[in-house]
Amino acid sequence: MILLLKIMADRQTKDDGQEVPDAKAFLQTCTLQQLGHESLDIPLSSENVGRFIKSMGRTRRGTETYRFLDIAVCEICKAPKFAPSADAPSENVRVSEFPKTIERTTCCGKSICSSCLLSAVVDSLHNGWWHDLDVQVWLKCPIEGCKEHLPVPHAEALKSLLRELGSKDAGTHMATYERARTLRLTLQALRPQPTPRALEKAAALHARLIARKCMRTFFHPSFNPLEVDGGGLVPGTVEMLGLDDKGSTIRIPVFTSLIQRQQEPRTCSVCSEEFHDIQYRSLRDWKQTCKGFSGEWMWKVLVFPMKLAEQCGHDIDCCGECLATHLATSLETLGRNACDKVSCPTPGCEKVLSHEEIRLYARRETVEKYERYLRIKSISDKPNFRWCLGDSCDNGQVWDIPKNRKNKTIACSECGFKMCFAHQVPWHEGLSCREYARQRVAESAKTQHWLKLHSKNCPKCQAPIQRVGGCMYMRCRCGTGFCWRCLRGYCVCNTDPHRYPF
Repeated sequence: MILLLKIMADRQTKDDGQEVPDAKAFLQTCTLQQLGHESLDIPLSSENVGRFIKSMGRTRRGTETYRFLDIAVCEICKAPKFAPSADAPSENVRVSEFPKTIERTTCCGKSICSSCLLSAVVDSLHNGWWHDLDVQVWLKCPIEGCKEHLPVPHAEALKSLLRELGSKDAGTHMATYERARTLRLTLQALRPQPTPRALEKAAALHARLIARKCMRTFFHPSFNPLEVDGGGLVPGTVEMLGLDDKGSTIRIPVFTSLIQRQQEPRTCSVCSEEFHDIQYRSLRDWKQTCKGFSGEWMWKVLVFPMKLAEQCGHDIDCCGECLATHLATSLETLGRNACDKVSCPTPGCEKVLSHEEIRLYARRETVEKYERYLRIKSISDKPNFRWCLGDSCDNGQVWDIPKNRKNKTIACSECGFKMCFAHQVPWHEGLSCREYARQRVAESAKTQHWLKLHSKNCPKCQAPIQRVGGCMYMRCRCGTGFCWRCLRGYCVCNTDPHRYPF
């Protein structure tokens, strides 16, 4: 309506002494003659708009001035605004509140005024870059329910559109476009590609973290996707982390380098390195921030293992990397029979880590070995289960060997090592099982005498164990730890009168 006032001031002359019409008179007639200053901001009904449009062409002065001018309603803001008529030559269009390039969307044929379209374009530049990774310019039609892209195929077309929409910050918006394009290239390089659902959840998660001031915005002046940050990380790189979604886990991209860090560092008690963890007031506050976005990501982005600390009920002062090393070492030490006894690294804490906690904090190769050990352990008590006897092979499996089968040869499915199923020894090449059994009986007396002199039985499973050197602490294949001298879990044979664990 302000534009209308300017046009009338320039084009429509009034006789001296003519009274200024009031708003009531204008609403009754809806003609240019009755339009005055006090009428410019009054709301118009659809009927009033239609009558006003028709009157513009019938007015003697309006016929010349507004011959090619029409009024259309913007589909977004629902306001009536000036638009060129359908038969208006381009040189005769003096006033238009709709963009010439996209006067009507090609997808749904709706009219969008310049102001609303500019707002939609700017919002899409900031927030829409997560989606539609297969196109160069991702601007979508802002009409609700329409998912088609605007006819803006490249950067130059976007720059031209911004100028046409009257943007005073076209340079800033183009810089935003270039930065978002770099971020999109990072997402496009991920293999496998994140699903549309994963990108949708990732966009919502980042918006939450930015709103809670736990993460910087992607368009913060201090952030450049092409530069390496103070921690030696490229901010444009992302981590694919797990997020719970409708009863399953999806992998979403997380720009971890944008996370706001605490000013005061925390020192790891193992490696003595200083780390700046995520900026949050308390664990309760962090869980509230992540509400609605639960999953492994919320613990993996923390430098220190806070989820484990919550379960144990005490602080854990080693960093996540040192905890991962502890888990790998513990699994190697405990072996396959005691794989389910990996415990908290804090001295004095005997909490055994759950499967979920090991999956969360262990390295991938450790998790794979741990789960493999668990599977084997679950079947190791079966009578037809056999461990592989090959060097450096920790496989085991269940065998289906007919009782009447003379040849009891079996070969490990992992390394191919041949064994005797009946005697549970490496395959006795050149001897049948019966011949080997006779030979074994003859050697049994000597063997038993040698074992009595050079080995001791495990206090739990009674398997013979030989000590070849080192300290007195022994660990059986079954996972039992004991003292070589007194065969007790606590050493009671030392000169120190107090018992102490290894």
